[in-house]
Amino acid sequence: MSDPLTDEQLAEWERLANAATPGPWEADMPDAQPWTIWAGNGDVAVADIPRHTLAEYGADANFIATSHPQNVLALLAEVRRLRNISKGMRETLEYIRANHPWSGIPRMIDHTLNFVDSLSQGD
Repeated sequence: MSDPLTDEQLAEWERLANAATPGPWEADMPDAQPWTIWAGNGDVAVADIPRHTLAEYGADANFIATSHPQNVLALLAEVRRLRNISKGMRETLEYIRANHPWSGIPRMIDHTLNFVDSLSQGD
C-alpha cells in the first residue's frame, strides 16, 4: 500500500480541484472521433482522449469524467473527516488510559491504539 497522503498533498489536490472546470463531467465518443470529456451541459470540452481501442480509452475517459472537481473535493472532505475521527478516538483512548488505570485497561487501549495507528499508516 502507498504512503499516507500528507496534508500538503490534500491541499494541492483541493487547490487543483477548485481551479478546474466544475462538474459533473461526462465522457462521450461520437463515431470516428476521440473520447471527449464534457462539463456543464455539454458546452465545455474539458479533454479529448485519442480513439485507439474502446476498452482501454473508454475506461480512461469514464474514469476521468467521474474524477471531476466535486467528486475529488468530496473525497478530500471524507479523508479529513475520517482523520478527525481517528484523532478523536486516539485522544479519548489516551485520556482513559491516563485516568482509569484499572487492571487490563491500559493493555487493551494500547492494542486499540496500535490498531488505529495501523489504519492511519495504510497497513
